Amino acid sequence: MTWQDILKATNLRVGSKVTTNVGSSSNTEPDEPCKKKLLEYMEKMKTRKGILTNLDKESSIFETREGERESKFGGIIHEEVEHYMLKQSNASQTDGVELSFSALPEDVACKALKMFSGMSGNATILKKQIGDNYWCEVTRLIMPKNRVYSLSDMQYMFFEIGLTIMMFNDDGQVVLDFAHRLYLPFDEVRSKIKEYDLLLDNMDWR
Repeated sequence: MTWQDILKATNLRVGSKVTTNVGSSSNTEPDEPCKKKLLEYMEKMKTRKGILTNLDKESSIFETREGERESKFGGIIHEEVEHYMLKQSNASQTDGVELSFSALPEDVACKALKMFSGMSGNATILKKQIGDNYWCEVTRLIMPKNRVYSLSDMQYMFFEIGLTIMMFNDDGQVVLDFAHRLYLPFDEVRSKIKEYDLLLDNMDWR
């Protein structure tokens, strides 16, 4: 049987279709591309894999996925990914102001994305007002931190890539919080300094 006979037997048709969006003003284009991008980030965080642990624990309340394993240098390697968003269904109101992602102005979302995309280095924590009643915090950070496991108080290195949008002030109601965090025992980092030097880049989901 030739390939022509196979096509006829299965009623397949061969053809080509070329489309282009150049100069298009299709209704399928998003009206709020910055908010759409934030929603895409949330979906990415929901399925994001752990860098150093298996994220096998989930918390629906805080919308986080977590994983832990022992370090051969002592202590626990702890990793978590957060994809919290205050949605319309459970949003509250304060003085008539709706606190939810659906009420987030598009220009505020764009300013938050601009702040987030501009992060660099290993010691960035930036909080800024980005609209009426809206604040944004972006984080790209490595810092020492004490963390208590069992009865021991150990020194850890803390790694974080984060984006948070809040209402009213820089510690107000959280509208969204996307973050990838890692706690590594200090001796673990010191023993693999070259490997962990690029850890923030591997955690970055932009």
